[in-house]
Amino acid sequence: MNEEHGVQEAVREDVQELSAVQRIMGMYFSPRRTFEYLREKPKWLVPFILICLVAMVSNFLAKDIAIQEQKERVLMSDRIPDEQKDAIIERIESSASGPQAYIQHAATPVVIFIILSVVAAIFLFFGNMLFGGQASFRQMLSMYAHAGVIALPAAIVKVPLMLSQQSLRVYTNLAILLPADAEQTFLHRLLSKFDLFTIWEVVLLIIGISAIYRFSTGKASTIVLILWALWIVLSVTLGGFLRGFGLA
Repeated sequence: MNEEHGVQEAVREDVQELSAVQRIMGMYFSPRRTFEYLREKPKWLVPFILICLVAMVSNFLAKDIAIQEQKERVLMSDRIPDEQKDAIIERIESSASGPQAYIQHAATPVVIFIILSVVAAIFLFFGNMLFGGQASFRQMLSMYAHAGVIALPAAIVKVPLMLSQQSLRVYTNLAILLPADAEQTFLHRLLSKFDLFTIWEVVLLIIGISAIYRFSTGKASTIVLILWALWIVLSVTLGGFLRGFGLA
């Protein structure tokens, strides 16, 4: 047992060290090499900080647009009584300033960490329990956090488009093929899930699962695509439910 542990430690020490910058850049230019490094030396803090910064800056820049669109959805909703709309709009406006706004910003890292942890745990359950792999939670969290840095190029493309068009409805997905009046339809919600940057992240996750578990690409693809399909079904269904109440 000690000899086996010693061999594993020796393998880890022989891995060429990658700096935080090299790991982040590796997601764009050499993902498999980076994930293989993370299998031996899992690290998640730097990508987590980067994802938080991207989310906070993006939300700050698009805050006024988001507030205006929330107000418009409330005003146009047939499900909300007219006598309640003014109160709801007032709450939306008050939440955008004062202590509540600072609390929301401060909560962003907490929410992101919870999301990263939950998704990493789901991948771990599928990989370990259902597909017979062996990985630690830290390895999976490290893998998923690094794949999440695709948020940076996504923000670089989407945020300027939002600001120039004064709308959160900018499309880098298949929904761009539909006419503008199809926005409320099921097909629009479905096609919007096939986003350029989401597909990029899915490809990274397949490479990451394959590297962490030493699974074949086909086996890793099965895990990731099953979970992606479940996410699409859930988000499309839930999105339609919330939209019916003017909340999405």
